[in-house]
Amino acid sequence: MAKIYDHFSELTGNTPLIELHRYSKNRGLLARVIAKVEYLNPTGSVKDRAALAILRAAEAANKLKPGDLIVDVTSGNTGISLAAIAASRGYRSKFYVSDNISPTKVTILRSYGAEVVIVKNEFFLDPAALEKISALIQEENPEAFFADQLANPENPKTHFETTGPEIWRDTDG
Repeated sequence: MAKIYDHFSELTGNTPLIELHRYSKNRGLLARVIAKVEYLNPTGSVKDRAALAILRAAEAANKLKPGDLIVDVTSGNTGISLAAIAASRGYRSKFYVSDNISPTKVTILRSYGAEVVIVKNEFFLDPAALEKISALIQEENPEAFFADQLANPENPKTHFETTGPEIWRDTDG
């Protein structure tokens, strides 16, 4: 029987595995090479897992309620995932991006309703750039939820809790 999902984030994860026979054969590899097909996540990226985990944790901690603003710095994929989930859950989003980000990624961010703040790439050449941009984001958006994808422990934790166990399950250990 068909299943109709309530929310597109329910489609995140549980992506299939595929064995890359030709890849192994063409390289003379003796090992099996198996890939997880993460482009089947809602926005086409493994980053959907981290974005969903970050927002779920914030919701569980009562740091987010409908209408709130989510902010972060992004080079694209995690921001796109955050923007898509934010839009679907009734949040607003705002992302700080380098001026060398692909115009397509900016368009996608905006298509999910995100505000995009373009920052000169030279800014990011400073070794302290991430600390400075984090401070700027929080200063300019004091009431917002700062997703802080680069330092948020939910980012790697979600792979430990979802991606790894899925691979173990689907390969029969």
